[in-house]
This record gives sequence, C-alpha cells and structure tokens, in this order.
Amino acid sequence: DTDFTVGLLRFLSRVLLNKAEVVVPLSDGQVLRGAWSREMLHSPPLLAKTIDLKKAYKQMAVKPSAWRHAVLGYPDKKDGWTFAVSRSLPFGATSSVYAFNKLALALLHIMVVKFHAIATDFYDYTVFEFQPAASLLDKVLCRLLKLLGWVFAEDGKKFVPFGSQVVTLGVVLHLEEIWNGRITIANKPGRINKICTMLAPIAEGKPATRFQLAMFSKALARGRTAGAELRAAALLAMDVLKGARPRTLLARLTPPMVLYTDGAYGVATWGAILLDPLSGARWMFHGTVCRTLCDHWRTHAGEQIICEVEAFAVALVLYGLRGSLRGRCIITFIDNDAARFGFIRRSSPSQCMFNIICLVTLLEAILETSLWYERVPSNSNPSDLPSRGALAEAVDRFAVLDKGDVAISEHVLSMLVSKSYL
Repeated sequence: DTDFTVGLLRFLSRVLLNKAEVVVPLSDGQVLRGAWSREMLHSPPLLAKTIDLKKAYKQMAVKPSAWRHAVLGYPDKKDGWTFAVSRSLPFGATSSVYAFNKLALALLHIMVVKFHAIATDFYDYTVFEFQPAASLLDKVLCRLLKLLGWVFAEDGKKFVPFGSQVVTLGVVLHLEEIWNGRITIANKPGRINKICTMLAPIAEGKPATRFQLAMFSKALARGRTAGAELRAAALLAMDVLKGARPRTLLARLTPPMVLYTDGAYGVATWGAILLDPLSGARWMFHGTVCRTLCDHWRTHAGEQIICEVEAFAVALVLYGLRGSLRGRCIITFIDNDAARFGFIRRSSPSQCMFNIICLVTLLEAILETSLWYERVPSNSNPSDLPSRGALAEAVDRFAVLDKGDVAISEHVLSMLVSKSYL
C-alpha cells in the first residue's frame, strides 16, 4: 500500500544520502557495505512505472474440484433464482483476495529475488529503477509476465513508461529529489475534487444515493445514518480533503513525540506531558476546563463529562503547539477508552465528543501530523499528576518544564459548543 511504498522510498533515499559507500542495514542487525558503482556516482535519476494486470481476478482460475464453492446466485423475476459457476476468482469475494495476494506476492518475489527489481505490489506493480537500467528492466519484466501467461496493459492510458513521477494507489509520487533526501507525495490530479463532488449533495442536505451511502459505510456503521449527522460527517470529510496538500517527506528518521493526557472529574481539570526526543523538550501542561464548556457538556452529554475532559486535553495540546508540530508523528497515550476509540474511529454518538474529534482531525490535516492512539493505565500515566494539581511532584519525578495552561480562541470555543458541524 502507500505507507509501504513511501517507507521503501525513504529507506532507499537514506542509503543514497551516503555518497562515501553503500550501507544497507538489515532487519536482523547485519549491515551490508560496499562501494558505489561508477554510474551511481553521477546520481542518476530514479524512475518509476506501474504494471497494470488486466482484469487480474479473471486471469486466475478456480480449481475444478473447488467449483462447488464458487457458485454465484442472483434473483431472477422469471425463474426465481439463477445460478452460475465462476471458473475464475469472483470479484468481491473475501477468499478471492487471499488467493490473489498469494499469487501476486509470488510474482513479486520472482521480480525482486530473480531480477533484483525494486518493486511493490497492490494489484498494480509499482517498479523503481535508476535511469541507466530502467529500459532493460522494463523489457525483462514484460517478458517475464508474457512467459508466465499474464495479460497486462501494453498500450492506452493504463500503460505508463518509466518517469520521475508515477501515479499509484491514487497518489502521485515525485522522485526528483530522492538523492537529496526528499520524496513528495500528492493526491492524484482531480481525485479530491471528484470525492468532494460526490459528497457535496449529502453536505447540502439532499437525499443520498445508494452509491454515496456505500462511500460512507463506516460512518453508517457508527450510527450516523441520516439527516444532520450524516451531513456533518460529509462536511468534515470535505473540509479535511480540501485542506490536504502535497507532503514532502524526509529520508531521515525523526523519532515521534510522546504525549500523555489525563483528566480529573469534579472541577474538570486536565493535564498533559509532552516528550520530544528530537529537541529534548519535556513539557507539562495543565488547566481547568472553562465553565462555558462544562455547562454545555453537562447539558448535552450528561453529568458525567470525564470523556470530554480527557479528549479535550489532546485537542488543547495540539492547538497550543500548532506552531511546532508540523510534519511530526505523535504517539498519544490516553487512559479513557471512549475518548481513545472516538479519535481512532473519527466519530462518536455524542455531539460534544464529536466536536472535539472534529477539531483534532482538522488540526491533524492542517499541521500534516500523524497521531497514533494507545491506552495507558491510570497508575502508569505521568499526566495523572498535573491533572490532579500535583505540579511540584510531576516536575520533580519526570523532570518536565511547567508550561502552564493553553488558551483557546473564541472561534474554537464556538466550534466546541456548536450543536452540529454545519
């Protein structure tokens, strides 16, 4: 998938940054070393292309002894039901995916091990090669597929020659700066507009078609089935998509930040501790949720508002440090499962919680950050101390710098107390 492909390119870029010698660390701890070839000393451009298998599932036969498991049926007004045996992998069947993946990975193994191709697989094969050898590799792989009996695109829009940019899995990979330690990834041209065009009728409150509802299958599974809730989900999705910009990823590995958050019920206090291995920063934040928010939550979510308090702590830290979080990865530890699962699912049946999730989602998109949410037991959560006002103890035990409270703007406050994301 895209994560694997980008990870592979970042790894390759780190190897290319060392002009003195080739150094390739392996997963078992070994390190391969060698001299650069004469051609590679001139930094030839890395090129890429995709190999599109035509109707891949149709090219894979079902074993005759398994035909009894490949019977497809559909209602027929004339005869009641019509049945057919699929002699190739039926598209849409779960078992077809596993069968195809086995063969696709076997083919990828031949490409990589036998012909030393730099390739990834996900229905279309994305192949990378440096300019001096790209043309030869293209001929080799095409000949391989023909010998094995695979039918693939050799002309038309599905046939793509090697180039410094490649469209794969709905994104465009820009490889021009890979020797300088940078890879840029962007959405395929027209992709965001196409998705927003399909979401627009829902966002306008018009009845959704079956196809549009299928797009929102996850939202439907979480209870946002119609009316204002479905419209709000569509608007949030459109806002996030419109804010998406091309991302330039660096080859060097940046350690993720670690964020602990906690909340205390009663006077609704919150605390957070942020650790940044890159800069060495160890910051502590804490405060009391304002009366306006507490009154709103108690009115619309009930007297028990600890879930909102704990989720609010995450939003506050992201908002307060928005000037220094761009492009960073953050591992966020939360000891409240309702808040944690809400962030993971990007949804909540509670409108109060959903407003907080919307704020965090927008901040992630704008700041180009990536958050990973994990659970931490209360007894192991260092932010439990500042959330309960034990500031001196937290500073002493965890060697953190007290950064105090985080203020929010009136605009953010109005968003958090709104009755819907409209």
